[in-house]
Amino acid sequence: MKKLLIVFLALGLIGAAFGLAACETFEAEVTVAQAGDEQTVSVCWETDEEVDRAIVTVEHGGQSISRTVFEGKSVENKSVEVAAIYGNLTVQVDLYHGARNCHVEQTVSLTAPEYNFAPLSGTMPVLLFTLSLDEITAEGEIPTFVWLARPDAWDWNRLPAGVYAMPNATREEVTQHENYNLMVAKTAAYIRELAEADPASRFNLYINDYNAYLYPQMLLAQNVQNYTVTLLSDGTASYNEFNGVFNVENPSAVYESMREKFAAFREEVAGDERYPNDTYSIGTGELRAYCYVMAREYENIDWWLTRLNGTLQCGDEAFLAEAKTYIAEKNIGTMLASLDEAEQAELKTLYHFGDEMFGAAELLNKKVMIFLGTHLTSQENFIEYAKYAMDYYGDDYVYYYKGHPATPTGLYPQIKKEIEALGIIDLESSIAAELILFFYPDVYLCGYPSSTYLSVTEEEMACGLFGVTEEGAAQYEYCELMEFYIAPIEAHGERYASLIADPSHRYFIAEFSADDTFDLYDATAGTAVRYRAEGEAFVPVK
Repeated sequence: MKKLLIVFLALGLIGAAFGLAACETFEAEVTVAQAGDEQTVSVCWETDEEVDRAIVTVEHGGQSISRTVFEGKSVENKSVEVAAIYGNLTVQVDLYHGARNCHVEQTVSLTAPEYNFAPLSGTMPVLLFTLSLDEITAEGEIPTFVWLARPDAWDWNRLPAGVYAMPNATREEVTQHENYNLMVAKTAAYIRELAEADPASRFNLYINDYNAYLYPQMLLAQNVQNYTVTLLSDGTASYNEFNGVFNVENPSAVYESMREKFAAFREEVAGDERYPNDTYSIGTGELRAYCYVMAREYENIDWWLTRLNGTLQCGDEAFLAEAKTYIAEKNIGTMLASLDEAEQAELKTLYHFGDEMFGAAELLNKKVMIFLGTHLTSQENFIEYAKYAMDYYGDDYVYYYKGHPATPTGLYPQIKKEIEALGIIDLESSIAAELILFFYPDVYLCGYPSSTYLSVTEEEMACGLFGVTEEGAAQYEYCELMEFYIAPIEAHGERYASLIADPSHRYFIAEFSADDTFDLYDATAGTAVRYRAEGEAFVPVK
């Protein structure tokens, strides 16, 4: 690792004439350098004067990083160290003896042999990354720079050792929603800056596999030569992309075509900062289907999925079996179970939720029921479903709402107000539901379709499925866990039309998995009547 050592000789007007330090009253030899591989600037000076104060100001990209004043004993050794960040820095050193001043200004590059970058979107990728932090950071030794498209997931004041918010962005930029494109651009620029400062440095990029285009944008287009990429599963979307491409008659031929196309694409993008735009042979959305091709063809690219069996589908069994050997399986349950008490406590702190999450239920000595929401922009009939479930399960529970991380409830005040008007407590949407179930395994779940139901510790804790008929629920692996399935009466076609007593009312059918009974729920009146099908007739159950 090459270190840049900068020495200035402050010689008053003579120094100024040569573009060195301008000083009116005393001369000083100043050395500015990086302290080891750290994000620290070391400043040393030699002078016959008794320096009684030193001010060191560090800037990056025109933005102030730090301004530190040293006085008294801290300047007796004629050297100080100040916190900084990696990258190209401007360092200003002002030495004082009484009122006299000597000023030095120059640039210095701080670099490390290896970096981790994690510009992450989604929930599952963040959880996979978080649970692997010790391995990824070499227990805090490798500097790791992170920003999240759903920034509320982490407590940015409680980051683990060696993990930092993206240094070339402000805290406000890191923690605000709707900053995705800005943060992508800043990350790509920062990687390029560091790679140019030391081309030998290694860059490890961790990204959501759904946003696979970040790999060419942040590494290939920035002309980075030494890198690894880890594609983290987005969840169901990961399997859908693979199945949509390779669950065909001749997957090997499809693969070969994609392999050739991707190799050519890499050459197109290499060193071209204009990426992404529409002129390249593979579009940004199309690229997510290439995760398997990347993982198989390139040793420095890994693909992490949470499950392999039963999720990846291909009629060619030999092709599928071989594909699985190139994909890393990371089981969330196993990863969580391996945490010791200290690691569990650190995880809870990072995800900023504590023992008071279900304090209301504990205070009343009641069970916890969580309603799992979906995207608020498409979440239909939640109030009706919630009212039915609350009537069905009664006062033995305190009810909570866990919204989809992509649409935090706090950003939709009217919906939040409607939910809370029912007496439902709103939970932080950005927290992974799998984490809640791990730390609180006794909670019960109702809600919209979600793989989270597979994480319940007991079958009876998976309760009602919203917006799906019993027939429609068969597509989900967890369908047999559910107690009931509720959907609008019209979702069943004309089957239950004879039960509609008042066309101005809204009706729903709740089907039960244990038998052939169902509830006709009149949401307008707030009443439910149990029926049993007998042939073509429906008989009330007393």
